[in-house]
Amino acid sequence: MLCTCYSSPPTVSCQANNFSSVPLSLPPSTQRLFLQNNLIRSLRPGTFGPNLLTLWLFSNNLSTIYPGTFRHLQALEELDLGDNRHLRSLEPDTFQGLERLQSLHLYRCQLSSLPGNIFRGLVSLQYLYLQENSLLHLQGWGGAPQAAFAPLSRAQQWTWRGFCLQSTFHQQSL
Repeated sequence: MLCTCYSSPPTVSCQANNFSSVPLSLPPSTQRLFLQNNLIRSLRPGTFGPNLLTLWLFSNNLSTIYPGTFRHLQALEELDLGDNRHLRSLEPDTFQGLERLQSLHLYRCQLSSLPGNIFRGLVSLQYLYLQENSLLHLQGWGGAPQAAFAPLSRAQQWTWRGFCLQSTFHQQSL
């Protein structure tokens, strides 16, 4: 295994190793896990330990995040899934259980739609990055996307560059 471990804070760095899946047998005490710049295709429930605070998965080949993958990561504060150009959709409960999540990176994926309840429960979210996607449809938002984004009212920064839905936002770009 080509990973480097650090003791304080408990960190595992497995970046740029051409891994096609998340390595098995990661220390359960891991708080920071860096898996960026690999070839990881999918994420499944039970893959990650419950002590994670930071999870970087940007610049992989993610196409599938199975329901429940992040459900037990209740301490997670930062999740970077950006630059995964095969990631085209997310399930409504993808981020369920992430009440402490402060920063969510979904930039430069190929997301074409977002389920209406995708952000429900993200009560601590402060930073959301959605730029450079192909968002064309907001599923189940009933023409009122403001209600869907209400859980994000405390967010300090939303990055939406290149995101405009004329029929939904009445020709306003967020």
